Amino acid sequence: MAFSQKRKEELEKIAATLWNDDETRARLERFMAESGLREQDIAEEIGYSRVAVNHFRHGRYSQGHWSPEQTIGLRAAVKEYIESHPTDHIRRTMGKVYHTETYKEIRKAFFKALDNGFAYCVDGAPGTQ
Repeated sequence: MAFSQKRKEELEKIAATLWNDDETRARLERFMAESGLREQDIAEEIGYSRVAVNHFRHGRYSQGHWSPEQTIGLRAAVKEYIESHPTDHIRRTMGKVYHTETYKEIRKAFFKALDNGFAYCVDGAPGTQ
C-alpha cells in the first residue's frame, strides 16, 4: 500500500506509540475472538485487503516483500480500530458452549448469507435446535 508523504510523516510520529508486530498480532487475535469479527470484517474496516490481514496475522507480512518498518501502516490501522471499538460491552459466555452439528450448520448459513447479501431469520426457544 503506497502512502502519501503526509501519511508517512504521521506514521513516523505515531510509530513510537504503536505496539510491535507480535503485540499487535496478539491483540488482534484477542479482539477478533471477543468481537466475533472475521479477517474480512477487520480488513474492510481498516482499509486493507483480507490477504494482507491474513499474512500479518500469520507472521508472513513482514517477510518476503515487506519489511518490519512497512507494517507501521497496518499496525496503526489495527491499533486505531481496536481502541475505537472496545469489546468490554460484549457479554462473556458463562460455562461451556457445545458446537453441535445444528449450531455449525446455522453458523455456516449465517456467514454464507452475510457474504452473499441474504437475510435469514432463526426463531425458537434456546435448546430447540
